[in-house]
Parts: sequence; structure tokens; C-alpha cells
Amino acid sequence: MRTKGAALGAATNWIFNFMVVEITPIGIQKLGWKFYIIWIVLNAAMVPTVCLFHPETAGRTLEDMNDYYRGNPPVMACLNEDAISR
Repeated sequence: MRTKGAALGAATNWIFNFMVVEITPIGIQKLGWKFYIIWIVLNAAMVPTVCLFHPETAGRTLEDMNDYYRGNPPVMACLNEDAISR
């Protein structure tokens, strides 16, 4: 299962990198410097998304994370004490 997850993660990374490479020149050509505002907003939106929805994994084993997800955690990880504590 771990290899499938790693393969899916690598494929997703390549697909989104390809999308960025294809869209950026067109966006800069059409919008000019304003296109960078789109990237700033998207990147700024990622900070609260990661803080709110992704559990803390530092110092945890894969088995710990497996137990966490089998326990039916809430969608917002910030609401779960187990998700934000070490």
C-alpha cells in the first residue's frame, strides 16, 4: 500500500508541475504582473489549509497514523487533540 501511495503522490506532483508550466506563460501573457497575485493568493491559502486539515505527523510511526485514521477523525484536524499533539 505504501508504494501505491508514493506512486500516486509522485504522479500528482508531476501532473501539477506540468499544469503550472503550461498555464504560467499564458497567464503572464494575458494578465501580465497581475497573474502573480493569483499565485500569491493560492500559496497563502495553503498555510491555513495545512494547519486546519492535516494532522501533525512529526515523531509518529506509520502505525500511529493508521490508528489515527481508523478512529474516524474529524475533517478539521485542528479540532482533534490527538491530531495536533505530539
